Amino acid sequence: MIRLNVFFEVNEGVTPEQVKAATAEMVRDSRTQEGNVSYDLFASTSRERVYLFCETWRDQKVLDAHGESKSFADGCANLKKLMKGEWKLEKFEF
Repeated sequence: MIRLNVFFEVNEGVTPEQVKAATAEMVRDSRTQEGNVSYDLFASTSRERVYLFCETWRDQKVLDAHGESKSFADGCANLKKLMKGEWKLEKFEF
């Protein structure tokens, strides 16, 4: 199993609704992809404008396929327009 924790911060003035709209298709599609165990988006309660994707995948092969999907590419492109800086990726295997 592979767990990804992907942290990102959005620009000042960006609303949670804008973040959800930018990522809705990616989250919905990712949850149905083969090998996905879980895929969730959370808003931090302690750091304003900080969000976290928590993803769990069966193995690297299905994670690679996810990274090549259209919904992932579109979601990333939409999200980057709202983000401050880059995301921070933490990868865990078990």
